[in-house]
Amino acid sequence: MAAKASISVHVKLTIDLSKTEEFLRAPRPTFAEISANPLNTFIEIYRDDKNPGVFKLVENWDVTPEYMLNVRESAREHIRGSISELMSGNSGSN
Repeated sequence: MAAKASISVHVKLTIDLSKTEEFLRAPRPTFAEISANPLNTFIEIYRDDKNPGVFKLVENWDVTPEYMLNVRESAREHIRGSISELMSGNSGSN
C-alpha cells in the first residue's frame, strides 16, 4: 500500500510590535475555515518568546504537493491580504 501524502507548511511572520494583538485577531475567520477542511490535520500560530512580533504559522495537510500549489493558494492569498498591513516594515502597499 502506498504511503498517504502529507505536507507540513511553516511560515515565519514578523509583525509590527504595536499591531500584534490586531494580527492575532485578523486571520481568525480564515483559520476557522482551514480547520474545518477535512484535509487539514493541524493549524496553529506560535509566538516567539525571545523576539516579540515574530510568529510562526504551522499547517499540516493530508494532501499532495499539487493540491497545496494549486487549490490552497487562494487561502494563502487571503491570509496575506488580511495581515499585510500588520507586517513589520510594510507600508500597506503591495
